[in-house]
Amino acid sequence: MRFKLLVASLLSVPSTLAVADASFCKVVDVSDGANFTCLTDAKKHVKVKLAKMRAPNPKQPYGIDARQVLSGLVLGRQIWLQVLANDQYDRSVGRVYVNGIDVNARMVSLGAAWTCRLHNIDQGLLSLEELAHKARRGLWALPESGRLPPWEWNKAAQDQPQEKRDESFTHTPSMLIFPNPSSPISI
Repeated sequence: MRFKLLVASLLSVPSTLAVADASFCKVVDVSDGANFTCLTDAKKHVKVKLAKMRAPNPKQPYGIDARQVLSGLVLGRQIWLQVLANDQYDRSVGRVYVNGIDVNARMVSLGAAWTCRLHNIDQGLLSLEELAHKARRGLWALPESGRLPPWEWNKAAQDQPQEKRDESFTHTPSMLIFPNPSSPISI
């Protein structure tokens, strides 16, 4: 009976880390500019969302570039993850560090993400965003019409008829105006 309870409890372990957990893991996949998967020492895959910032969606201008920036910072590297919350998509939402560098802050300072303005605004990230904007780094180099934050982009996309959505996502200017995305990103 005890054995069955032990097996049942082991099988029900969620794929997120507990809130307020801190853990080391190796990043094995980057989905977009704010989400990736890492592998713990226990060989458990954990889906992670960077907290307090929002990167452009993959189909948005600079979306592919934001993914490449995040990949350059974390892919294949050992990270330290400080979990702040778990979301409805079974992701661990938190701050991520590589060799002591705050990846969330680095994404914002490189102009690859906006500071999240929905609640609990991080004033440090907001200051980094303002500096990136003034220096026209990353997405801030786009024309103003191409700098729609993801929360507004999603709303605009939902308001369009399906045919228009399909057309608007076929060509994005990010591929035309940015330098070689394979150049190394130093952290």
